[in-house]
Amino acid sequence: MRQVGQVRSHFSKPACYKSISRALRRGVASRRLRDGKAWSLDGLVEPSYARRWPVMLGNRTTEQWIAQYSSSHQHPINRFCHTVGIPLIVLSLPLFVAAFFLHGLWPVPVGLFVLGWIFQFVGHAFEGKPPEFFKDWRFLLVGTRWWLAKVRGRA
Repeated sequence: MRQVGQVRSHFSKPACYKSISRALRRGVASRRLRDGKAWSLDGLVEPSYARRWPVMLGNRTTEQWIAQYSSSHQHPINRFCHTVGIPLIVLSLPLFVAAFFLHGLWPVPVGLFVLGWIFQFVGHAFEGKPPEFFKDWRFLLVGTRWWLAKVRGRA
């Protein structure tokens, strides 16, 4: 235990720091789930080292958000529906902007947006759980990151 006033040198990282940072860089940390909570740096390294990792809203890392999102999307049909629905919604957003300039285009982004949300709610019907964004709106921003992690084989 460090005494008050004692300064920890830059080179005195905990022994487990290298393995933790290596695991986080490779995306292994998201596989270490216990009760829906992601493996966190809190308690393993000092906060000054933990701050080096990208932090999303809510003072959580991207890995932690994706891990919680993944824990509520376990049913294979739900995962499939989200794998299809999320890209449809994301694709519809730039098409909405294009529809302002190409006036006959507006039914396409509306259809993609509605179809994407239908896929997601059908998936949650199979899962038997409400969407995470009902509890916390920030999960609306996590879905795309989860989809990218899933496509890369990390979720």
